[in-house]
Amino acid sequence: MNKAEQIKEIPLMQQVPLNLLSNILLFIFNVLIWLWLIPYLIKHLGVAGYGLIPLAAQVTNYVGLITVAINSAVSRYLTLNLQRKDYIKANKVFNTAFFALSVLLICLVPLIVIFLSARTCSF
Repeated sequence: MNKAEQIKEIPLMQQVPLNLLSNILLFIFNVLIWLWLIPYLIKHLGVAGYGLIPLAAQVTNYVGLITVAINSAVSRYLTLNLQRKDYIKANKVFNTAFFALSVLLICLVPLIVIFLSARTCSF
């Protein structure tokens, strides 16, 4: 008997309430953390400094989305070209992705500098 056969499957009607309960507990835990964390951050960073946190989070989310999109496209076409043994096209796909991610990084450097300089200034 292998490991896959040893794992006991839980019926769907039992799994749904368990998943629902765990999601509710996770939500409550997150609310409690943020109820404590927001006053702490405002006290130590100030209101203006705390205002930069959502901005930084949104920039990070957008960059993550762009990176996932580029990597998904690259992984598909790079794999297809390598499987066909078309190394010239595979090299072009890889270099295009590398250039796109490099441009994204270069565009982010000024934002990082602005964020760090704003963080060191007193509000």
